[in-house]
Amino acid sequence: MKFTFLASSALLAAVATPTVQAVRGGIVGGGRSLEAFDGLDLSLSMSMPAEAASAELDTSSVEAKDATAASSKAAKTSPCAHRLDLLHSALIDLGEDMDDEDIKELCHYQPEGLHPELPSGPNFGCPLGYFPKALPGMEWSQGIKEFWGPFVGSEEEADVYVAMEMFCECHTGIEDGCATKIPREVGTKKWVDYCQAAGVWNGDFHLEDLSHLSTSVQDELFECGCHFIGATREKIDDCPGVNLGEFFCDAEDNGVSVCDDPR
Repeated sequence: MKFTFLASSALLAAVATPTVQAVRGGIVGGGRSLEAFDGLDLSLSMSMPAEAASAELDTSSVEAKDATAASSKAAKTSPCAHRLDLLHSALIDLGEDMDDEDIKELCHYQPEGLHPELPSGPNFGCPLGYFPKALPGMEWSQGIKEFWGPFVGSEEEADVYVAMEMFCECHTGIEDGCATKIPREVGTKKWVDYCQAAGVWNGDFHLEDLSHLSTSVQDELFECGCHFIGATREKIDDCPGVNLGEFFCDAEDNGVSVCDDPR
C-alpha cells in the first residue's frame, strides 16, 4: 500500500501563486522598507505650501504600502511561520505547492478523509499517523520520519508527511487556540464531547451520531478534534465507547484492507 497524500497532483490543484512565494521570500514591495522613510511626509509638507504638498503626495499609495508592510510583517512573525515554510519547501522539492489557506484547512478533521488518494475508512481524517500494528512505541507518527517511510514512495514524500503534521500541530494548537480549548481532565463533560469526536475518527461512531450536540460544540470538535487526538493520544483508549485501533482494518486502499500491508 502506498500513501500519496500531499504529493499527489490531485490534492495540489490549488497551487500557490508566485505572490505567495514572494511573500515567503520577504521581497514584497521591493526596495527600501517603509520604516526607512519615517517622517518623509512631515518634511515635505513643511518645505512647501499645503496645496503643493497635497498635490505632490499620494497618501492613498502610502497607506496601501503601510498595509502591505504590516501584513507581511504579521505573516513573518506568526509563531508557526517557520513550520509552514518547511512544509512549502518539502512540497516544492516534489515540484508542487499549495495555498496557505488550503493547507490550514487540511489541519482540521475531514469527514470524507484527508484526501481521496488516501485509503478510505477510520483514522484517515486527521493530519497525523496511527498504525495499530506498528512496532511498540511506534503506533503514532509524532512527526517521526521513520513512521511514514513504509507508507510512501520516497524520502521526499515522507518529508511532506512530517512537515504537514508538525505544522498542523502548531497551527491548530496556537493559531486556532485548540491547546487551550481541549479538555485535559478525564471524565468531564467536555472530555466526553471530545471523546465522541475521537470515536468518529477511530470508527467507533458515525458522524451523524454527533448531531445531538449543539452546533457550536460540533464546530469546535471539527476544528480542534484532531489536535485533541494528537495531544491526548495516550488517553484516547480511555474514552467511553472508543476502542483504539479496533476498526482500523476496516479501512481499504483500492479494495484491499490496509492491514494486509506487512510494513
